[in-house]
Amino acid sequence: MNPEKKTDPKKALKHESKGDKLVGKGKFRDAMSEYQKSEALNPDRVEIYDKLIETQGHLENEWEEEDFANSMTWTMRRQELQNPHIRLVHETFSVEYREVHQLLQRLMMAPNEEQENTVIEKILQYGERAGLPMLHFLLSIKALARQNTEGPQGFEDSMPPQNPPL
Repeated sequence: MNPEKKTDPKKALKHESKGDKLVGKGKFRDAMSEYQKSEALNPDRVEIYDKLIETQGHLENEWEEEDFANSMTWTMRRQELQNPHIRLVHETFSVEYREVHQLLQRLMMAPNEEQENTVIEKILQYGERAGLPMLHFLLSIKALARQNTEGPQGFEDSMPPQNPPL
């Protein structure tokens, strides 16, 4: 949610109630409009996302790209409200995440300091959005290092136990 947007939970509930009445009359497109107004005024209410998703399913026209994008956005937002930790999973689906990940790969392959600095500048342009892909990238390097020091997986299990020194 944009922090500059003004929330108004009471007004949001009025729009939601109006949307509910319109759904009861079979006026799904008008109900969608009311639900969207409600969501804009109170984006932290899980129930509005259920109503948006369900009502969109009642619209008779073929889904366009925007319809699919809205449905995905509402579904993900509902999931995030129900389980805040899932936001990190959703973040990995973003274009920015993939772009930063690719830049990190380029950084690791940069042959000289000049090219490293160029890539670093590009990564820094992503600001906070670069944090999660960088952490995941570091953890993948850590996992590879651990795997290399442990040897082939299962190797330790096949070795006989060492006798302690006397």
